[in-house]
Amino acid sequence: MVGDAFTNLNIPTYVVGIAIKDETSPTANDGNPDATNAYSKLNELADIGGRPREGDVKFYDTQNQVELQMALEEISMQILSCTITLDPVPKYPDYVEVSVNGTAYGSTKVSSCDGSEDGWMFTTPDKNEIILCGKACSDFQMSGVLDAQYRCPNSG
Repeated sequence: MVGDAFTNLNIPTYVVGIAIKDETSPTANDGNPDATNAYSKLNELADIGGRPREGDVKFYDTQNQVELQMALEEISMQILSCTITLDPVPKYPDYVEVSVNGTAYGSTKVSSCDGSEDGWMFTTPDKNEIILCGKACSDFQMSGVLDAQYRCPNSG
């Protein structure tokens, strides 16, 4: 199913393990799968899910709460794109104001998204798409909270 979701529907799966040992379980009536190496199975799932990690360990192998939080943050930063389509297209693009997770970036746009500026800018000539840059992007990826206000001239 995981492979089908990725191959047929382009739905990736991120695999996270918590304190997974690289060993084969015994054949016993203990509630665990018999003769199975969960570590290998999670690596396999990560590969067929379309989002394996680099290196030998393909899944997010966490050992504690701190590592789990870090893995979830890393995954969230991959899931949320910092490019956002505006629908409808703003009638007055110079009066669009953007805030991310409570931080107001206003209507002042950055000149470049090369990492030296925090804020946002339009990416298309028809102004139907913005990209968040620097801290605005990372804050959005961590929170998923964005507010784009369409203002009018002389609206105060």
